[in-house]
Amino acid sequence: MKYTIPLFTLIVFSLISCSHKTAEQYYNLALNERNSEKKVDLLSKAIELNPNYFDAINHRAFMYEEITVSLHGTCTAGEDKEYYKKSLIDFESALKLQPNSGQTYCRRGVVEHYMGDTIQSCKDLNKALSLGFDCKDDIKEFCK
Repeated sequence: MKYTIPLFTLIVFSLISCSHKTAEQYYNLALNERNSEKKVDLLSKAIELNPNYFDAINHRAFMYEEITVSLHGTCTAGEDKEYYKKSLIDFESALKLQPNSGQTYCRRGVVEHYMGDTIQSCKDLNKALSLGFDCKDDIKEFCK
């Protein structure tokens, strides 16, 4: 009888500790998830646990862009852009954490173009290029 309470405590603690994942664990689960909405949910959990998790924020921004394209094709002015807006918010957060991420500037520039902000799009694409990220094809297409 004297071992009942410590054993019970050990079992409960083990169950509780197994159910809590780290931000990195959620991120890794997201990388292996095929469903875009579930992937966004897992990335959101990672960000909730670590609001400064650049990779998770940046990846979620990519996912929002990908979801928009999968739902509507490449958006043009007037189409549903809710996920593009979320994407831009995440790209902005990611750039605050890593302001020299050429890839992030490039992807944000592409989304800005689809949102109709061609001036800011070209600024971001050129910034990406100046940081050493190859986005010449996007510049040729969007910054004529």
